[in-house]
Order: sequence, then structure tokens, then C-alpha cells
Amino acid sequence: MNTRVHEPTDQIVFSTDYCDNLYASFTSSFFGKDPLTGDISDYKTYIDLALKYSPVNNNTQLFYSHTGQWTGQLTKCNPNYRTIETMLLGYLSNSLEWCSSLNSDTYSDDCPSWGTETVHNIYPAFWAAASKGFAGKAIGQANVLLLGTSSREPYDRNSMFYNYELPNMKSSLITSLNIMLLQELGLERNFTCSSDNIKELFADARKYLGNDTKITCEENPPVILSLLCTNDPDHSACKTGEHFKVAFIATIVTSAVIMVVLVILLIVFVTKWFRIQKL
Repeated sequence: MNTRVHEPTDQIVFSTDYCDNLYASFTSSFFGKDPLTGDISDYKTYIDLALKYSPVNNNTQLFYSHTGQWTGQLTKCNPNYRTIETMLLGYLSNSLEWCSSLNSDTYSDDCPSWGTETVHNIYPAFWAAASKGFAGKAIGQANVLLLGTSSREPYDRNSMFYNYELPNMKSSLITSLNIMLLQELGLERNFTCSSDNIKELFADARKYLGNDTKITCEENPPVILSLLCTNDPDHSACKTGEHFKVAFIATIVTSAVIMVVLVILLIVFVTKWFRIQKL
């Protein structure tokens, strides 16, 4: 079992009955079935139940492809972004693998290698189903974090985002698509916002979301650059005015919050002091 990199942000206390039903619907999706003949529809009951209590705020949903490490760090330090793994739907299953066997009523310890992870296998079928459900909940601005320094295309035709997330976003709920292209510091930029692969993403987004949907692409926007610079603070890109601007604003906001708290504490102290003096 691997360590989870995405922390949950749903702070909800669930009833025992709900948790029992959730577990039962999950296990019934694959218990007694051939692990190599799974189907997305097998998980429908579980997905619907998990999504029932997975609140989504406008503009917060973050999709990604080949940037799991970075999205995990981003969601930990920035509550304005939520991946599927930070919601009940994905958190319970993140970094786990499972299967059963024909006519069995329990888990199997001998799960096959998933290979290409087609959706006809029990485990990949779950993530395909979960990705469809997660995408269908997106509202307002949808965000996607892609990688420009990989040899693989950012908009990967084999990815969950390409096959199950973008096609299942609801055009009636999405107002814009914000493409963030992460360029790892010190590495060659194999893809940029002007690359044909990203242009293909623009075209597909308009096909699924409509021509009136605003679509933007930015390489290492401030929120991503700050994340990169946390890991490599001595890089020249981290000494630019833009990065200092982000850091300066963050410092000002933090200082302002501290000042407000101190003023409130001072008022409380002075008020109590005067009351004591009157006694």
C-alpha cells in the first residue's frame, strides 16, 4: 500500500448506516467477479452514493494528467483546488488496488497485473467511473494541470482526463476551462501553450463545452510557480519580479490577519481591564 499524497478536504461526519451502505455498494461492485472483466457500470451505485455527500464549490475542481505529485502538493497548501482524491469519492480508494475472483464473497490476495489498465479490468474501471462522476460535478471554472516538460503529450489520449473527464463535463455548468501547463524548472519545455497538442485540447474543449466557454492556457501561473519555487528556491525563475510579487502579497495578507487578531485581543484585554477597574 502506498502513502496517499492527496489529503481529504471534506469535513463531514457520516452516519454508520451511510458508511455501511457505502462499503456494501463498493464491495458488491467486484466481489465474485472476474477481475479482468470489469465494467464502468459495475460501480454506478457506489459512485452515486459517494457523490451524494461530496460538496463542490464553484471554480475549485482540479483535473490533471501526469502531474499527480504536483497536484498533491497543491491541494495540501491551497484549498482553492480540489482533485478527485481529496473528495470522498476518490480518497477512500486512492493508492489502493483490489480485486476478487469468480464466485467469491471476499477480496483476493492474488490480483493480476493490470498491464495497460483498460477499463475492462476491475481496478481501472473504478477510476474511469469515478472520473466520469467527478467531471459531472464540476461547476464554474474547471482547472486542469498538465505537464510540458515530459516526452509524453500533455493532452494524453490515454489519460482519464482525455477519455472520461473532459467529455463528461456539463456544458451547462462550466463557464471556463483554465489550462495550467507546468514547466518543471531546469528542464526543457517540450510543449507550450502554442503547441499543436494544446491546440487540440482547445478544439475538444469547445466541442464538449461549447464555443462560448472561455478557454485559457498559462505556463507556470503564479500559483504553480510558487509551488515549484518551494521545491527549488535557488532557481533563477524564483527570483523574478512575478514570484516576489506573489510572495509579497502573501506576506501582506498574512501580516494583515495577524494585525487584526492582535487588535481584537488588545480590545478584549482593555475592555476587561476597565471592567476590573470599575469593580
